[in-house]
Amino acid sequence: MLAVAIFASVVTFYYQSPIFQGCVLAPEDGKVQNFPAYFAPMFGQPGFLWNPFNFCGFPVLADPQIAMFYPVKAFFQLLLPGSIDGFNLYVLSGFVLAAFFAYLYVYARTANFLAALVSGLVYGLSGFTISELRHLQIVHTIAWLPFLLFCADRQRAIDTATNSDGNRSWWRDLCLNICITALGIAMLIFAGHPQTAVYAFIVFATYCVFCSGGSGGKKISLLILSLAALFGFAIASVQILPTMQLAHGSIRPSFTMHDFLVGEVTPTMALGFTMPYILGGNYSILESSMLETVPFSQQGPPLGLLYMGYLPLLLAFYSLTFMRRRPILWFFLIWALIAIIFSLGRYGGVSSFFASMPVIGSFRGLYRALFIVILYFAVASGFAIARLDAVLGSARGICSGLFAGRSERGLHGWFNGLLKHWKPRKHLLLLVAIFVAVLIPPLVPALVPLLCFVFSRGRPWARVLLFASTALVLQVYAANSQWTVECPKAADMAQPPWASVLRERLASGRFRILTVKGIYGGTDEIPPNLNRIWSIYSASGYEPLVSARYAEIMHMSEGGFLQPPWRIEAENRAFDIISAVYLITPRTDLESFNSKALSEGAREFFQPNVIDDVFVFENTRALPRCRFAQEIIELSPAAIVPTVRTGRLPSGREYDPRTMVLIEEPLPTGLKPQGSASASNAGFKPATIGLTDEVTRVIDGGEMIEVDLKVEKARPLILADTYDPGWRAFVDGRETHIYRANYVQRMIYLPAGAKQVRFIYEPQAVRVGLGVSLVALATFLGLQLWAFALMIRSRFFVKREM
Repeated sequence: MLAVAIFASVVTFYYQSPIFQGCVLAPEDGKVQNFPAYFAPMFGQPGFLWNPFNFCGFPVLADPQIAMFYPVKAFFQLLLPGSIDGFNLYVLSGFVLAAFFAYLYVYARTANFLAALVSGLVYGLSGFTISELRHLQIVHTIAWLPFLLFCADRQRAIDTATNSDGNRSWWRDLCLNICITALGIAMLIFAGHPQTAVYAFIVFATYCVFCSGGSGGKKISLLILSLAALFGFAIASVQILPTMQLAHGSIRPSFTMHDFLVGEVTPTMALGFTMPYILGGNYSILESSMLETVPFSQQGPPLGLLYMGYLPLLLAFYSLTFMRRRPILWFFLIWALIAIIFSLGRYGGVSSFFASMPVIGSFRGLYRALFIVILYFAVASGFAIARLDAVLGSARGICSGLFAGRSERGLHGWFNGLLKHWKPRKHLLLLVAIFVAVLIPPLVPALVPLLCFVFSRGRPWARVLLFASTALVLQVYAANSQWTVECPKAADMAQPPWASVLRERLASGRFRILTVKGIYGGTDEIPPNLNRIWSIYSASGYEPLVSARYAEIMHMSEGGFLQPPWRIEAENRAFDIISAVYLITPRTDLESFNSKALSEGAREFFQPNVIDDVFVFENTRALPRCRFAQEIIELSPAAIVPTVRTGRLPSGREYDPRTMVLIEEPLPTGLKPQGSASASNAGFKPATIGLTDEVTRVIDGGEMIEVDLKVEKARPLILADTYDPGWRAFVDGRETHIYRANYVQRMIYLPAGAKQVRFIYEPQAVRVGLGVSLVALATFLGLQLWAFALMIRSRFFVKREM
């Protein structure tokens, strides 16, 4: 508890400035992903499985980055419901967990409180975690890796323990460790970032294999840990199975080598990572043309990613010099080198090999593997401090250990070898200049506390000084990092005044908006996914697993913005069929958007309008969300997209979405539309029209949509919502088939006299995953009860014997 209190105090101190200034700890992705996800509907509420407000509907539960089942997130949601303070506490808890679990692992290995504290600081508050404030899920995900390593060590200790009470204590400890290991695996998945979860699990799996070599008892540990991992995956099945189904239809399977290399690290960037304040604290002198043009959309590595100060570097060098016989340090060092080579991408020379690997090749943002490097320095620092505390007890011992008799492997030999390679005078002068101007100032807070700690034989004041200097050095980057200073104000996250008027306008005819700039739009532009918590229907969104079909037909990126060049042609009917009635553009770019983004023909249909003193472009051809069609045309998927974009069928006929619907599978024999298209579907003004005469009421409850009708003749009903195999349709209580219409939408064929249609979202992947998770949780509780019973029985028999 003392360690948790210390880490919580340090984290609060680091972020006191933005918090007490009324900011939300949600820069960049946090604003458009973490913040809306935190305030989204919880379990059992409408919109829990299906989000109707983005991408014309989206299976939100299947998105792992929502972290729907993450207990830490749920705790703060229940503790402070609807509170920004609760969200900020949830953000800070990720740093505390990462620091504490690193502390737990190192303390179990060294039994040294100071060593564990320093390790926790380095891992939980290094440049990596501070920089990933913009990706909250990454911080929470990597926090669980040290916990899993601790579980692996604990399992090895259990298998080698001596049983003295008829195996009861052994079985009790085994059950408990299986449960906590499985829980750690589940938390790794529930935390919300599959990429870092995969990296962390690979490290954990190899760690288990590494520690299981040799005796048969260690091989039993590997088997038990494998079962625990499967148990953990079973608990997380409710998230894994829907995510796998969603990923299959997303843009991820089509990733190329270019996508894989997004976020690669260059050698120059690596220099800045370890010394973020070199050359005045910015990169204006050092390759400015390259570094300043890394856009957020390319997920470029943040500056200072590997910043941790010089103390961990010195301690890691010490561990390599004097603790080279510790295999565990070599394990982490090898993984750190692999992570560096991996993150270098093309510069590492083996990017093709990694890109061809299953699962690994479907991710991007290579720099995210560098948390493994941070873990190495955290563990090496802790081990080095523990050894210094235990072995070096005097100044004479230190000097002899560093110099006397160790010239070939100590500091003396290292500097001699360095000088041999720097014989030219200009190189020596450059080395001296860098050492004096760049290295000495940050080395002072690392060397002085370390020397005080060693020469004072680890006295209390020296321990406090060492810990405080480490924390303060890390805080230098935390207080000035890009993501800390860019946290938005709480007032900037509030619903804009005109949103309520816009919401009423959209509801009158069941239309949607489309924010042209996507996530780069300001709050007053109703950016995704903030529109979700404001209950405003939008055709855009921010989602890494966006449907490949939707992205193709709308020419839209996962950030919810139209991909450049922004050029809307009059022939393109995609905006019409998705019911996008208002294009929200930047206020200062109205004239530019009108002249550049809209073709001359499109200006006839996209006309400037004013809503509560805000200028928007109104699509006068937008079709209602629920509508009927007169003609059903069967086309292949490959032919539908050009038909929608060009306004021409493959036969050359004009494509009119007011009367036509395009499907990919044939209708049963005898099913043909009767009568003509509804008069209310033609020649209307979206700003004034309400529901059609045949559709009298639409109730959208997220996972259930009810449509009341007055239909006298059989005809197809089109719902301009995203098609998903989890949806079922019932006409007057009888289930009917849902067709994929217009490439991305839903269509059902209504019989004559139909009065009500009900769409219900019941995805099979969620049902199966939930069933597996419930069985796993029941087993989890059973093992806990069994371990508790064994503990009670053991104590009872001990008392009777006494």
